[in-house]
Order: sequence, then C-alpha cells, then structure tokens
Amino acid sequence: MVKKRKIIVISGSPCSGKTYFINNALKNPEIKKLISLHSNYTVINANSIRSKAVNFDSHENLVVHYDCMRSYKRGHEISSKNDPFLRFLEGEKGNVYVFIINTDIDTLKHRLEERVIRLADNISPLRQAKLDNLMSLYQDSELYENELNKWFDYCSNVFIHNHTFIINNRDNRYKIEFVKK
Repeated sequence: MVKKRKIIVISGSPCSGKTYFINNALKNPEIKKLISLHSNYTVINANSIRSKAVNFDSHENLVVHYDCMRSYKRGHEISSKNDPFLRFLEGEKGNVYVFIINTDIDTLKHRLEERVIRLADNISPLRQAKLDNLMSLYQDSELYENELNKWFDYCSNVFIHNHTFIINNRDNRYKIEFVKK
C-alpha cells in the first residue's frame, strides 16, 4: 500500500467544467505546482469506488472527478453513510485536497442545454428525467446555491485539516483561491 499519497478531488456541479479542468488545466505545470501535484497521477470517477476493478491502494496520486450534486440527485443528505466514495475519502483524511469548481448559474444552464441537445437522439427516458431534474435545480438559483453550500460546508467540516479550494471558472479560465475555515 502507498503510504503518503495525495487524493485531489475536483468537484463541482454537472457542466461546471470538472472534466475540462482535469483534461486540460492539470497539464499546465503552473497549476500542477500550485496544487503540489509533482508526480504522476491516475484520474478516476468517484463512481468507480463501487468497482472492484480499481485497486485504489496501488496509486500514488489520485485525481477524482466528483459531482457535488450527486446527493441532491439521489435524494439524500451528503454523508459517508450515503455515499461510498465519501466513506473512502474520510478514511484518507490527511491526504485529501478538495477543489470546488464554482461556475455561474447562467453558464451551467447554457452548458446543460447544449448537453441535452447533443444527447437528444440517444437519450434514455431515465437519463432525460435526470437532466430535467437538474435543469429545474439550475432554474432555481436559491435552491442551487443552498445545495452547493451544503457541499462546501461538508468539505469544510470533514476535511478541516486538509485543503479546500474554490476554483472560479469563467470561460474555462480558472482562478484558484484557498478557503480558510
């Protein structure tokens, strides 16, 4: 087992820019230096924690794609009791760095609309219902902010001895800010 690995969670709402950040910004040496990612890393989706095919102990550094609205979409509170990936993270306490990509609500709606159009021909009724539910969330900015704040509060309380950052995303130009508790 690797003893001192780093787990970097890139979290945000659907369409916030998590995938873009992971695929593009993490290739930038300045950003890698800023987040102290000096060696190789493996990118995973938080959903793969359920898969026995991924041996998490064999990776020195993990970069995790995490949808911070998944508890909302599943209809439960944010907790390790309800989310196997959060259970895994809480067991790694000292090595977790959480980045929350904060994208303005109008951009989220626009990107979600583009996604719906792109998927229109090949979308299942269940997936369509999930996208409709997400669009309803994005239409209610107060509810959306409340759900995002729940994730921020969870991270700030559970990972208090770690680092939590906000990444403000405007046109895929990222400004990273350290959050002090």
